[in-house]
Amino acid sequence: MYLKALEVNGFKSFAEKVRIDFTKGITSVVGPNGSGKSNILDSILWVLGEQSYKNIRAKESQDVIFSGGKNKKEKTFAEVSLIIDNSDFTLQHEATEIKVTRYINRKSDNFYFINDQKVRLKDIQELFLDTGVGKSAYSVIGQGKVERIVGSSSLEIRSIIEEAAGIKKVKLRKSEAVKKLEKVEIEIEKITYVEKELYQNYKNISKQAEKAIKYKELKAESEKLKKSIYKTDSDNKSIELLYIKEKYEQNEELIRELQEKFDTYEKDLEKTIEDRDVYNEKYEQLDVQNKTLEKELELLGNNRIRLVERIKNLDKEINDKSTDIIYTLEKKEQREKKIEELGEKEIELNSFLDDEELNNEETSKFIREKEEKYEELDNKIRASKEKILDIEVERVKFLNNIEDADRKEASIEKRVKQVEAEYDEKNIEKEELEKAYKLLESEKETIEIDKRVTDDSFADYQTKQKEVEEKLKEALKTKDNSEYQLRNITSKLDNLKRVDESNEGYFKGVKIVMNEEISGVYGPMLSLVEIPDKFVNAIESALGNSLQDIVVENGQVAKKCIEILKNKKGGRASFLPLDLIKPPSVLFNFRPENGVYGTANTLVAYKPEIRKAIDFVFDKVLIVEDMEKAVEIQKNSNFRGTIATLSGDILSTSGRMTGGETTKSASSIIFERKKELKKLEEEITVLKSSYELYSKTYFEISEKNVEYANKISELRERKEKLYASLESKKTEFNEKSFAYNIALKSIETLKLELQELNENKTEYIEKRENAIIEIEKLKKSIENIKNETGLLENERVEAKEFLEKYRNENSNKRMVFAAKFEERKQLFSTLDNFANELKDIEEEIKKLENQVSDAKKEKVESETKSEELLKEIEAKRILRSKDNLELEGYKFKVKELEKEEKRLIIEIKNIETDIVKEENKLNGTKEKIDKLEYLIADLEEKLRLLEEVELVELKEDLAIVKKNLADLDIKIQGLGYVNLLAVDEYESAKEKYEFLYNQKVDLVDSKKNLETLIKEIEDVVKNSFKEAYDEIDKNFNYMCKEILNNSIGNLSLLDETDLLESGVELMVKFKNKKYQSLSLLSGGEKSMVAVALIMAIFMYKPSPFTFFDEIEAALDESNTKRLLRKLKEFTDRSQFILITHNKHTMKESDQLYGVTMNKEIGESKILSVVL
Repeated sequence: MYLKALEVNGFKSFAEKVRIDFTKGITSVVGPNGSGKSNILDSILWVLGEQSYKNIRAKESQDVIFSGGKNKKEKTFAEVSLIIDNSDFTLQHEATEIKVTRYINRKSDNFYFINDQKVRLKDIQELFLDTGVGKSAYSVIGQGKVERIVGSSSLEIRSIIEEAAGIKKVKLRKSEAVKKLEKVEIEIEKITYVEKELYQNYKNISKQAEKAIKYKELKAESEKLKKSIYKTDSDNKSIELLYIKEKYEQNEELIRELQEKFDTYEKDLEKTIEDRDVYNEKYEQLDVQNKTLEKELELLGNNRIRLVERIKNLDKEINDKSTDIIYTLEKKEQREKKIEELGEKEIELNSFLDDEELNNEETSKFIREKEEKYEELDNKIRASKEKILDIEVERVKFLNNIEDADRKEASIEKRVKQVEAEYDEKNIEKEELEKAYKLLESEKETIEIDKRVTDDSFADYQTKQKEVEEKLKEALKTKDNSEYQLRNITSKLDNLKRVDESNEGYFKGVKIVMNEEISGVYGPMLSLVEIPDKFVNAIESALGNSLQDIVVENGQVAKKCIEILKNKKGGRASFLPLDLIKPPSVLFNFRPENGVYGTANTLVAYKPEIRKAIDFVFDKVLIVEDMEKAVEIQKNSNFRGTIATLSGDILSTSGRMTGGETTKSASSIIFERKKELKKLEEEITVLKSSYELYSKTYFEISEKNVEYANKISELRERKEKLYASLESKKTEFNEKSFAYNIALKSIETLKLELQELNENKTEYIEKRENAIIEIEKLKKSIENIKNETGLLENERVEAKEFLEKYRNENSNKRMVFAAKFEERKQLFSTLDNFANELKDIEEEIKKLENQVSDAKKEKVESETKSEELLKEIEAKRILRSKDNLELEGYKFKVKELEKEEKRLIIEIKNIETDIVKEENKLNGTKEKIDKLEYLIADLEEKLRLLEEVELVELKEDLAIVKKNLADLDIKIQGLGYVNLLAVDEYESAKEKYEFLYNQKVDLVDSKKNLETLIKEIEDVVKNSFKEAYDEIDKNFNYMCKEILNNSIGNLSLLDETDLLESGVELMVKFKNKKYQSLSLLSGGEKSMVAVALIMAIFMYKPSPFTFFDEIEAALDESNTKRLLRKLKEFTDRSQFILITHNKHTMKESDQLYGVTMNKEIGESKILSVVL
């Protein structure tokens, strides 16, 4: 396995996509400081999954995307790919070539790919785990990291050895196994508690199941007796119903006869009213006609008067127009004379104007010559001004140069101050680093105090956890009890809903119709209204079986339902078609007052679409407090419906009172069922709320228990973390020491920059002085041009004055010419006006002559029309007299018909009273029929419910059988509350208990397996780590002798008894020196020790490819050569990519790349160097 290529696109300074191809051996990347060499190493760390942007020299994710420069737009993404040859299948992947890619955009969305397939970061990390390649492995050594290896903590050095030992994956498996073990232990604890509760519930439910079986046996015997009793009662009531129905049909026949008589009188009354209306209509038409004749006569008389007046006006008009004609002829002669005089004046003006026109042409030519001379002077002056403007522009440019120099000078002074401030900051940073060690000692003491506090907290949380576990048991018990109650109530509600949905309790016919689900059927009246509890008795007693009348959309739907009942022999049902029923046109309106509640239709709730049916049924029922109030209303009001009291007593229209003990009817059973449904739903709402509250409490306590368990686990790890924190502080100190050296270098750089800035300042001062001299020269040039322009201005003024004088003289002559020209123009206009006026006069004479002729014709026509109007007026008067006689005859006929109408109305009212009396009798019979039908239907329904029960023939008297049934009911009641679901619950509880027990057994087995696995993993880790440790220790000692002048190097375990977690320290003894702290070594010595350790690891397990960034920076020439010799020895096992400035390194490289940067845009480029 080796690295074939690196592709970088948009990462840091690499704006465009670059590809670096690598060969086996040593590849060096060179270039000046700041060219972007280290960005290559950063890109490799980044693609390997580095999450800390500090480690790749960035503050945030956006810093790794190219930010743009001069004429170069910023990139929207960064992408880096490693292309790896995996032909030896070192990486556990089926491909022989693997491409690992990381991508980020401006939204900070990170994506990882393996061979262009999207993967997780974890997949990338697992791919390279235990290969020596990775962001934290020993294959990538950045700037300064060589020295930091020497200053690493004992745990960090151990981590490097573990990577070489290849146990990272194994340790990861152990970590996952430990987490699983903790979860399994928690689950076992939970299941043990729940198991105890379930076992207790299992025992309790078995007793309830025995009771339920006894109940079912008694119930079955009771149902057999009930079915026999119901069948006997049903047969008896059916015989009684046949007799009452015969009586009902006789009443119906009598009502039909009365109704036929009523209909006959109704028709006679309608005919009489119709005849009366016909004569009334004729009378009104003739009366209107007569009045119209009166108006016409009046109009004709007025028209004749207007014609006589018009004839007189026409005589006067003819005389006036004749006089106007004579006057207009005289006016025409005067205008013709005036036109002749004006023609002579026109000839005189034309002669004068022709002479003046010749003189004007010579004058205009002289003026044009003078104007051309003036324009030439004006152009010369304008050119001079433009030249002055050009010089001014040049002067402004020099002024801008001065301002630019001033700005540059100010900028330099500002930068000088910044450099001085940075210099001071670096000195302060140096002082802060010197204080760091003292601060670390103080923090160590703080960590020890924190450890003691942690121990106390651990004991405290153990106590709290025990208390919470007790509360958890109590909460679970409460929650389970609440769940049990909720399940029982819900079961009852479901059973009751099933009964309600199957329309139990309704008459047989009603039930069949409802079960058919016919379109257009709204439902029984009882199911469509909501009646307040207060009024249930009153409405039920008043309406009785009418509450089971079915509301349907129209008569067709009702017919369809009746046909279905006939076909299925399903009994009878009453229907209320919304298009046929006729509710009262005027509804009774009783205002609620003392003892009176109102008509039933105002007291119930219903949907608007059935309003018509509600008014039809409920408006005829008035609800009052008691019978006393009912009698009072019957006597003192015109209410003609049924009055019902709250207790259910009835006062009918005819005065019949019905009352006494109320028995349960079908409607009352349905009412009670609806009430029970509502009550159970409310109970379930309360129980659900309680169950949710108990569940919430249980889970809150459970979460608290988990929280305490997590806290205890966290505190166990606290001590180790505190120790690790102290080690981290030491590492931080080493980093700050490195930063201190960097700060010193920065101070030197700042001094050089300050010197360069002062040199630039002098240059800009010289530029400013030169610009001032040039500006003075330009000022003198402007003065000379201004003097020349002044002379030209004087000459132009003289030319302008001469022109104006000559123009004034010529202007007077032109004014006289213009006056004469205007006079001639006016003369032409006057002549035109007179010509037009003469034409108008001629037209007016013609018009007047025509008007006189028209007036004479109109006079003759008006005289003729006047005679005709006189004849028409006489004819209209004769017709009016005839109409008056006919009006008197119609009036007499209407009075006779009105007498007949009154007689018929009295007869109809008498018959109507007889019909009402018979209908009341019929209603009484109907109530009996309805009651019997209901009772029979109820018995049939009860029998249907007991359809599967065996029918037993009664061998004893019915009374004895009913007594036996009562005894059975007492026995059933003696059993008390019976949980009918107990049998099923017993089986369910048994199944749950056995399932939970088996689950617990599985978990205990899993726990044992996990504990065995963890032990096996720990053995593997110990053996692998010990093997790698011993080999690397031996190799480290060998490398120290090789490259550190026969120095002695050793690895040392801090705790030899703990091979799983013990840290590792580096021990080095230089020749002729004692063992000393590595922190006291020089920079070169530290680098060589670090190199010795890396080489020792490579001898045990070389990384397929390794990156070093200026690894030889702190080495002298001889040590650099030693390092390169060792690297050459490993090129057959590993591939090296070095970022360097060292000439010896470049010389020994097998491949060389250069990195350059365009400073203006901050973009790096890769160059291949031929060796």
